[in-house]
Formats: sequence, C-alpha cells, structure tokens
Amino acid sequence: MLNKDSNGEYIYAGKYPREAYEQAVVDGITSQWSGDYKGKNIITQFTVLKEPSSIQKAIYITIDGKNGKSTGSRLKKKEIKMHICNGMNVYNLTELGLIAAQEFGHTAFDLDDLYNKSDEGIPKTILSVMNDAKRMPRQEVDFAMMATNKMFKGTSIYNGEVNGVKVTPLDVARYYVGL
Repeated sequence: MLNKDSNGEYIYAGKYPREAYEQAVVDGITSQWSGDYKGKNIITQFTVLKEPSSIQKAIYITIDGKNGKSTGSRLKKKEIKMHICNGMNVYNLTELGLIAAQEFGHTAFDLDDLYNKSDEGIPKTILSVMNDAKRMPRQEVDFAMMATNKMFKGTSIYNGEVNGVKVTPLDVARYYVGL
C-alpha cells in the first residue's frame, strides 16, 4: 500500500517488515553473485554493519521506503540506494533482491546496464541480471563480465585481456550473444 507524505511523495506503508526487505537485499546480492564459473566456486559474502566502519572496500547500502529509482554509485564512496517501490509498483522480495544484485553489479564490478546498449550491439533481449528490462537471475554472461573487473587481476578468474588485447564487459556481452 502506498500513501503520500506531507511533501506529496509516495511512502511505503507496510507490505513486509523492514527486516524482510533487508534480508531480500542481502540474499539477492549473495545468491546472484555466487556460484560456479570456469571451474571456480565464487562466493560473495555480505556483512551487515550498523555503523560506519574502517573496512576499506565497504559498499554502503540504504533502503528507502519512498518511491524512487534504485541506484548504485561507481564513485570513490561506493553506495547503493534501494527503493522498495517505483511508481505504483511495490516490489516483492524476489524483485527487490534482483534489483539489489543489479545495483551491486554497478557498484562492485563497474558493470553497465545492458538494456540500453542496443546502439552498441547488445540486444535488449539479452538474459542477464544487468538487464533490468528482463529482470532475470544471474546468467553465465554476468560472471564473465564480472571477471573483467580489475579486482580479479592476477587470478585464474580474470579475463580482462585476450591475447594481450584489453576486453570490456560489453565485449564479453557481445560474445555471449554471438556478435
């Protein structure tokens, strides 16, 4: 149920308890960015901190009960701002988890949205957690794009270069759709 606050903005008025939304975000990120890739078991762990921390690679996540678009920042301070509704659509817990996984892909791995890349040769129908238009669980292409991230450089997962030529996540996505 949505109501308006004194500023005329929609606010969420209780479909699930706040803790359920927090758990959906954690579950969405850990389940979608963990699994097997190239014979390696990738595990994304999540630690909830109630206060700011000295952890160097922290990603700060807030969940806002107001209407709005969820966003993931690629700036130096890594932040994800989740909204539990967009327009008149209040997300269920599965949807919120997939949206959190997509925003994590932006923030942690510097991945682009794929639904708006048709001018760069990526069809809007690509199955990917990074394709908001399809709202899909993680596919192999997502791990392949993730592996171009410099955080994996020097590991057997990294594929940021092929025969000495630097590849981007979009190059990887094009490969997966046969382009």
